[in-house]
Amino acid sequence: MERLQLASLGSGSRGNATVVRTPDTCLLVDCGFSYKDVCRRLRRLNLDVSDLDALLITHEHGDHCNGIDTLLSAAKIPVYMSYGTAQCDKLAKLQRVGAKKLIQCEGEQIDVWKFNAGDRFRIGDVDVQSVPVPHDAREPVQFRFDARGARAGLLTDLGWVTSHVQQAYQDCHALVLEFNHDHIMLENGPYPAALKRRIGGRLGHLSNRDAVSMLRQLDHHLLQALVCAHISEENNSEQVARAEIEDLDEDLQRRAYWASQRDGVDWITVRAK
Repeated sequence: MERLQLASLGSGSRGNATVVRTPDTCLLVDCGFSYKDVCRRLRRLNLDVSDLDALLITHEHGDHCNGIDTLLSAAKIPVYMSYGTAQCDKLAKLQRVGAKKLIQCEGEQIDVWKFNAGDRFRIGDVDVQSVPVPHDAREPVQFRFDARGARAGLLTDLGWVTSHVQQAYQDCHALVLEFNHDHIMLENGPYPAALKRRIGGRLGHLSNRDAVSMLRQLDHHLLQALVCAHISEENNSEQVARAEIEDLDEDLQRRAYWASQRDGVDWITVRAK
């Protein structure tokens, strides 16, 4: 069957991981959970770590890469990350070998491929477009996946939507989009002032209002699925974010999924149109 599928293992400040697959290729994007937790979450999707063909990393923050070492010890799969991400202290064990890197893992070598933010590359039958985003990390990226005529985008962990970002996700059939916080809840919430400025700043996270503004500029009628992700448990709620989407397009709410920290989102099938 001509199809592209995606699922979330969990999304939020305590861990993030997304799976994108075709019948021939299975990719894990980020690994912010422990190995035991990843295995448990994969089983929910009828997957095992042995099914993974590659790991892609968006940036070095712990909720996206804390579980990488233990995952690689078991799966020994190629890793893809930007040059800047590869330089961070958490990944300092990587040894440079030209444009390619190798990490020693229990006596075996694992390929680690570095790229510049904005580069395009292919893994199996999936074309991957890396998209540079404004976030407080060394060289953060998000990804767009094209396979079998279907197009899916992953877009979280950015402070604002640049014109380049807007263009990169213009014609997706499915989109995982950050709805991190409600700006009023953040302003009146319990976080320290510095953390509020960081979250709400131009290198922080998208608010509900930011996400809806982006959707207004997209051809969102193309979207077969909108996955609302990275929802703050302190400064947002599904109910509050849902009201923002209703104001945009009531029909879009019927195509919306909500990626929770605990349960993520089950398989969503995206078909070519």
